[in-house]
Amino acid sequence: MNDQQPPQDPNLPEGFEDGSSAAYREMPVEQPRASLILRQDSVREERVASMEAANRSLADALRITYRLLQGVLVVLVALFLFSGLRQIDQSEIGIKVSFGRITDRNLQPGAHLSLPFPLGEVIPVSTAQRVLRFQDSFTHGQFNPAARLENQQFTPGSLNPELDGMLLTADTNLAHATFSVAYRRSRPAEYLEGLYTPHEEDLIRLIAERAVVHTVAGVTIDELLQRASSGLQVLEAEQSEEENSNDAISPAQRESSIEQLVRLRMQSALDDLQVGLEVDQAALQQVFAPLTIREDFVRVNQVDSQATQARQRAEQERRSGLNSVAGSAYEALLDLIDDYGLLLEAGNTEEANRVLAVIQSIFRGELHGRRIEIEGREYADIRLAGQAASVLSGARRYRQTVVSEARRRADTFETKLTLYRSNPGLFLLTEYREAMGIFRSYEHVQAFLMPRDAKIEILINNDPQSARERSAAERERASREVLRQRERALGIGR
Repeated sequence: MNDQQPPQDPNLPEGFEDGSSAAYREMPVEQPRASLILRQDSVREERVASMEAANRSLADALRITYRLLQGVLVVLVALFLFSGLRQIDQSEIGIKVSFGRITDRNLQPGAHLSLPFPLGEVIPVSTAQRVLRFQDSFTHGQFNPAARLENQQFTPGSLNPELDGMLLTADTNLAHATFSVAYRRSRPAEYLEGLYTPHEEDLIRLIAERAVVHTVAGVTIDELLQRASSGLQVLEAEQSEEENSNDAISPAQRESSIEQLVRLRMQSALDDLQVGLEVDQAALQQVFAPLTIREDFVRVNQVDSQATQARQRAEQERRSGLNSVAGSAYEALLDLIDDYGLLLEAGNTEEANRVLAVIQSIFRGELHGRRIEIEGREYADIRLAGQAASVLSGARRYRQTVVSEARRRADTFETKLTLYRSNPGLFLLTEYREAMGIFRSYEHVQAFLMPRDAKIEILINNDPQSARERSAAERERASREVLRQRERALGIGR
């Protein structure tokens, strides 16, 4: 047996050789010996002290770790409780769900708190208008939405129902069309309960296609294509990323009667499904005949458009001409004159006189600017103007002139009668001088002075200069009269 102490570790720093620092140094390592070594009591004590220090360090570490774990659990619980907080944007409506039931159907924009998932949640539903454009539902398989119709490239031949989309009209003609649909989720809770699926756009497409097919099947090809020439069709334009976005359709894209029927049919189908969607607008953007015969349809439409324009011009000229003749009273006068003629032909003199009295009241201006009803026909504004008013005004002036002239002549006659009765000789001399003065004032009258009791034979011939002047004056008066008549016919002069 050897009482020697075990060798010291050469890696220990200075100051750790004695037993006083045993709590802060490693436990001595026994080196295997060939002989049996008896340990001293001090080494055993050092080992006990080291174990106690290690236990205290482990307990402190466990205590700190437990406190940290408690704090983390508290934070996790708080985060879990506040995980139901959700922000609702301006274009959204929030739906609060608790334990699988909707507890609030109309959460306005802002922050809202609900039970944490999966106990509950706040589901935002966008109510902004969405626009879906369908370019290939009813178009030729080789149709290029980015190209104009006249620039479309296609292989001539018959249509293939498996590849080419088309519409069948009421007169068994075929047509192509592109359309767009603007809709929104007007009832978010109903939408959440009845739809809320990623296949929402597919549903809208199917309903829109069905509505378009049913609507077009009830109109003729001419009625369908006429909307393109009446200004209700959205003009062809190149499709871009902005056009394919969910922007609202311009208010300028007004609906025709066909588009209104499409929208109403779509809305009826959606209401039956109770999915909370509302269709704002259905717009047929392009409507055209099959490309193989489109040129023929274009020529027919051009001729029809020209005929329509000619009818419109004729109608406008008719209204303009009648307005120039009788103003806004022409419509009532035409109807009343027709009624008057029919009543006379039927021998109904009493009713004819009554209609004639209404016509005369219009001529006299008694119904000027009034809204009246005649024989079941309503006329908004009766204003006699134009040539009729000019002629009637001239007739009234002429009547006043004739009456005034007759009254003046009567007064003159009464005055001259009084003068004649008082002194006939003086009256006759005065009248003779006045008549001679007027007679000599005429341009074609020439006076000659002749000696008393002389016998003179005078051969009188018209003065050529006077004749030429009179002829020129007559021609000028005739020209002015012709010009005045033309102005009256055009409603320019009076």
